Amino acid sequence: MIESLLYIAIGFLAASLLAIGVFPFIHARAERLTKQRIENGVPFSMAEMHAEKDALRADFAMSTRRLEMANERLRTRLAHLMVQVSQKDDQLRKLRAQTERPEAYAAASGAQNRTVAHKSPAKEWEAA
Repeated sequence: MIESLLYIAIGFLAASLLAIGVFPFIHARAERLTKQRIENGVPFSMAEMHAEKDALRADFAMSTRRLEMANERLRTRLAHLMVQVSQKDDQLRKLRAQTERPEAYAAASGAQNRTVAHKSPAKEWEAA
């Protein structure tokens, strides 16, 4: 039993010694990769920084213009739909007036037809 405990202890110490020997290489690689990733993310010159700012401004301007165009399309569509609704509303009012008072509507349209016929430019032309 003591012998098996000694083998376990020797194995643990050997693994620890091996880990201590390999750890600096692993740490150096991790440090090198992290440093490289940070350096790639940071621009080196002022020109690169200005180019990056200009790219961000251009992206913002393009997205703003797209939103403005979409807004204009929606406003145009809304105006068109409002005109259609207004026309339908006028038609509905006329139909309701016809169904509620057909005699009054017929009399009014007849009077309107007579005044239009009476004031017709063709009649004035013939009279002259």
